[in-house]
Amino acid sequence: MIIESDLFIKLISWFMKPTAITLWPFIIISPTRLTELAKAKHRDRKNLEIELLRHEYIHYKQQKELFLIGFYVLYIYYFLKQYLKYKNTYIAYHKIPFEVEAHLYQDSIFYILEREKYAWRKYVS
Repeated sequence: MIIESDLFIKLISWFMKPTAITLWPFIIISPTRLTELAKAKHRDRKNLEIELLRHEYIHYKQQKELFLIGFYVLYIYYFLKQYLKYKNTYIAYHKIPFEVEAHLYQDSIFYILEREKYAWRKYVS
């Protein structure tokens, strides 16, 4: 289920500015942030939204595989591990295996249909 909520995104964005977040079984999107991002990137808003939903749906599958709690435990572990290494939240976020997979395949129309279970493990370093 997709929910549009600027307020919820603001409440959880204490260290980053997400445009969307997946909290299984919900995908929550900030419509205001999506519009701002589309303008900043000179992108069509609808195409960016589709790409964002593909990215979040990959997270949806990851969370389902790891029974949600496992996903967040590992997500925090990988974030902290990379943060301690690079001392940079942006780099740490982009090195999380779940994010690597989602960013790599957010442009792929068919990836979610062909995706192997636990595919994120390929990106553990």
